Amino acid sequence: MQEAAGRSRAAPHSCEADTGGETIQEAKKFVFDVGWTFSGQVAALGLGFLLTVILGRWLGVAEYGLYALALILTTLVSMVACLGIPEAMVRYVAGSGGDREAVNASVTVGLINGAGLGVVFAGALFVSSDLLAALFSMPGLAGVIRIVSLSVPLFVVNNILLGVLNGMREMKAHSLRSLLRSLLLVGMNVLFLSAGWGVTGAALSVVVAEAGILLLMASVAGGRLQFSTRDYAAVSRRLLAFGSRVFLASILYSAMISTDTLMVGYYLDDADVGVYAMAIALSRSILLALPMAVSAVTFPAIAEYRSLGRTDAIEALMNRTVKYTLMILSVAGVLMICLAGEIIPVLIGPAFLPAVPPLTVLALAMIAFGPMAAIGAAVTAMDRPDLSSKTNLAVTGTNIAANAALIPVFGVMGAAIGTAGSFVLLGGMLVVVLKRVFGVGIDLAPYRQVIPAVLVLLGAFFLLRALVHPVPLTVLLVGLYCCFLYAAVLTGEERGVLRRVGALVAARVPGH
Repeated sequence: MQEAAGRSRAAPHSCEADTGGETIQEAKKFVFDVGWTFSGQVAALGLGFLLTVILGRWLGVAEYGLYALALILTTLVSMVACLGIPEAMVRYVAGSGGDREAVNASVTVGLINGAGLGVVFAGALFVSSDLLAALFSMPGLAGVIRIVSLSVPLFVVNNILLGVLNGMREMKAHSLRSLLRSLLLVGMNVLFLSAGWGVTGAALSVVVAEAGILLLMASVAGGRLQFSTRDYAAVSRRLLAFGSRVFLASILYSAMISTDTLMVGYYLDDADVGVYAMAIALSRSILLALPMAVSAVTFPAIAEYRSLGRTDAIEALMNRTVKYTLMILSVAGVLMICLAGEIIPVLIGPAFLPAVPPLTVLALAMIAFGPMAAIGAAVTAMDRPDLSSKTNLAVTGTNIAANAALIPVFGVMGAAIGTAGSFVLLGGMLVVVLKRVFGVGIDLAPYRQVIPAVLVLLGAFFLLRALVHPVPLTVLLVGLYCCFLYAAVLTGEERGVLRRVGALVAARVPGH
């Protein structure tokens, strides 16, 4: 009896040890996934910034505007063609419970249906190119659309395969995909633009890049999957049922983030589109790189926690994600706002200097919205994509109304203000939905510390920049701000972890 009692008393400790071990392994896996994804995103970020510089300098404002409009229209059509299948892949692969046959059937059906939809929508876009050019009063737009439309089926298949790999938590492949796509875009643009092909070469580069990505994704996924058409009709219905709900949320989100540029094209001219598209490209490529990288990891992690009923783990993951993302984005955003006026004329050209004011407004919005974007897929991961559709629909309608009212009066600044407000509204609605529907509370204390500090810092910069050169002034202010984050925003435990990480890094530096 004493032995039995001993075993009985030991059992809870054993369970606790097992649970603790599982938690540590989950944390290590999450950090590893984020590390791989973020490293790929950082590399892609640098290459994406280089691509923006190349396109801006070689195309000029007007042709860059044509390229941006054609790319947005093609991306929207591609999102429609996806019909939520990539998100369904993440959901069903991550939640398959190791059933390889079910995974193979889902992937096979998804690829067949996705490829067919891609071809159909690519043809529709190709045929509609002249009509779209007439709608925007830009005759040169038609030819660019016809070329970029060829990338639609490639885009759809690539995103389905990416969804499969994300569901498998193969984040190394995710990072390689981001890196290769950026390398191909930069390389092909340099080749075609240096040959004098202009905006035609830029459009063709998109097609070549998607084709190259398809080869990579097929080679990575091919060794893990087998062709299976088991229960083709039933699997198609299941994917359609989930995908159609996600599709509406995805297309509405894509429409929301594209409405501003499209409406600038409708109300203004191609040069204004080029200026605004540059502001959008810089703000999103730099300030949404981290949130998108983290979101790719949090989606399957949250889906897994949800299937296990671990709401506490979901809430802890979200709050850590929001806090750390906000801190990093605030530093990056302040650097962007303070140095944009110095960097843009030198790197891209003085013709794009009018992009600085809208870039400032958009960067502030991205600082606030970015942390929510990092957890934005949570609603879908918890099997309620219909809620994403409703919030995105409300915000899209607000964005359209705001842009319609502001662009004719304030031009590109009106588009920036309307879009910034829409992003902030979307982030706020996500916080409310998570709390009321799922019982997951987002700790907003970091926002109450960071946002006022950022505004004070920027106010000091704009007041002092006439007296001190912007570069040393920015270095001083950002240094002080980083000290504030370390002392006031991080907890004592977090500061201890940061010091230990710093010590480990320093120990690996030669000479230490």
